[in-house]
Amino acid sequence: MKDVDGIYDRDPKEHPSAKLIEEITVAELADRNLPTLPFDRILLELLGSARQVTRFQVINGLKPELLEPALRGERVGTIVRRDASD
Repeated sequence: MKDVDGIYDRDPKEHPSAKLIEEITVAELADRNLPTLPFDRILLELLGSARQVTRFQVINGLKPELLEPALRGERVGTIVRRDASD
């Protein structure tokens, strides 16, 4: 949970027309080399080598109404997957 709605193709604070990325793999995110992310980049390395965790979801913690849908598996924010098969 962060103070943003997910991961964007550009920094939404600097670019109001930035588009939300609904789902992306670790490799795709690395290829984009975005200058800012709402989490520490080491998380991408950890997810890439994790055995049990295959994805995580970035949602806006300032919008508590999003937590329940996210826990139900609904698309809220951005889903980061280890790879395309996850």
